[in-house]
Amino acid sequence: MFPVGCFQLVFITVSVDKKGIVISDLHLLSARSEGESRFEREIRPRLNEIDTLVLNGDTFDFRWACRPLNETVPEAITWIQNLRCDFPDLEICYLLGNHDCLSHFVNELRSLERISIHAHILQLGRNLFLHGDAANYRMGLKQFQKFRDAWETDQPKSKRDARLYDLTDKVGLSYLTHALWFAGNTAVRRISWHLDRVSSAWREDADNCFFGHTHMPIKNRLYRGIRFYNTGSGIRGMEFAPATFSYPRGTLNSPPET
Repeated sequence: MFPVGCFQLVFITVSVDKKGIVISDLHLLSARSEGESRFEREIRPRLNEIDTLVLNGDTFDFRWACRPLNETVPEAITWIQNLRCDFPDLEICYLLGNHDCLSHFVNELRSLERISIHAHILQLGRNLFLHGDAANYRMGLKQFQKFRDAWETDQPKSKRDARLYDLTDKVGLSYLTHALWFAGNTAVRRISWHLDRVSSAWREDADNCFFGHTHMPIKNRLYRGIRFYNTGSGIRGMEFAPATFSYPRGTLNSPPET
C-alpha cells in the first residue's frame, strides 16, 4: 500500500520490430520494364512507414538497356542517390542480381554512403534474402560463382536484339518460358538445394526465404519448414509482388560482401 497522495511510476519497455519491404527485378533502364511506374505507384508511398527496403537483385538491367555503360551506370547511381536523399532514414539493402552485378556498376555503387551491398545472401533476423539466379538449375557455390563471373563483364545488347526480346514479351513467350522452367516447386527446390551447399545451418537460422529472378510470384509457400516468397517482376506482362517482413531492432544484418 502507498500512502494517500503518493503514486508509483511504472516504466514498460516495448520492443517494436523493424518493418521492411522487399522487391526484386525492376529491370530499370530496359524498354521492357514497367518497374519505374510500379515503384512510384506501389512502393514509394509506403517508404515513410517502414525501416528497411531490400532491393533483391536486377534492380537495373544493363544488358537490355541497349545503351553504352557510360550513360546507363551514372543513371542507375543517380536513381539510388535520389532514393537515398528522399528517404534519409530508410535503411537500403542492395543485393546484386545477374543483370546488375556488372563490375563497372558495382564499383560505383560501393562509393555511395549508407547503402549496404550484398553480392549473394543477406540475413535480417530470421529472414533470408538472395536474388534467386541459383534457381536456374542445381548450383553449388562453384557453379554459382562461374555463372556470376560471366555476368560481371556483360555488355549491352544491340537495339535489334532488344526489339526481338521485346516481341517475346508482347506475345507472352517470356511468361510461358518462365512458367514452364520454374513450374510448381521447381524454383524452391533448387534454391533449397543451393543453400544446403553454401550455408549448412541456414534452416536453423531462418523462417522465411525471399528471392526473385524467376519472375513467378510465390506467396507464403511452406517447404521443409521454411516459408518461401518470390516477389515477381516489374517486366511488362509479369506480376509485381512486393513482400513485407519484420525483424527485431538491434539485429545486425549480414556484412556486406565484397
